[in-house]
Amino acid sequence: MLPKKQYPSYEGLKFILAPLTEKDAKARAAKPEDFADLSFIKELDQSGYIDSLYKNKKKNP
Repeated sequence: MLPKKQYPSYEGLKFILAPLTEKDAKARAAKPEDFADLSFIKELDQSGYIDSLYKNKKKNP
């Protein structure tokens, strides 16, 4: 099951970049933050939209 709020994981991006750093100098200088724009999900989260999607959902027993 996926989390309700799908924020990208910087740790996941680091994991993807790791093998590239051995062969590419640009990858060594890259930061995970350069590849993920959290503004969209933050705006949806702060507006209450994401929570509203699950407001009337019942948990499975």
